[in-house]
This record gives sequence, structure tokens and C-alpha cells, in this order.
Amino acid sequence: PSLTDYLADAYVSLRQGDAEQVDSTYTTPRTLLAILRLSQALARLRFATAISQADVDEALRLMLASRHSLEVHREKHQRRQRQE
Repeated sequence: PSLTDYLADAYVSLRQGDAEQVDSTYTTPRTLLAILRLSQALARLRFATAISQADVDEALRLMLASRHSLEVHREKHQRRQRQE
């Protein structure tokens, strides 16, 4: 598959994952744009003129790590509120 198809499939997977979870962040077209921009920035760091699949994979990893940190922060906040 082309890189465009790969990116589109990854975006669809993120959207489907959001639909399956009750309390999650949501994926919007802006998320897709953010993944694309992160991929471009990663390519620029390598002085490449084109984005590679590795760039997209790393951008997705960063996005998921960011979401995970938000979930951890939210859980800690909810625990503190219950204790008060």
C-alpha cells in the first residue's frame, strides 16, 4: 500500500478505537493533520525531502504516548477528587 493509504488506515484505526472506548479522547481531522505535520517534522530532522513510513509510525507513537499521558493525568485527578 502507498504511504497515503497507510496514513489513512492508521487514522481510521484511531477513530475506531475511540468508538470502542467509553471515556477516551476523540480523533478528529485535526488529529490527522497533526500526525501529518509531526511526520513532516521528523522527515525534516533527517534532512529528507519526503516522509517515510517510519516517520508516520513515530508520529503515531508520539500521538498515542501523549494520549496515554492525558489518561494517566485524568485518572490521578479523579482519584484526588474522590479522596477530598
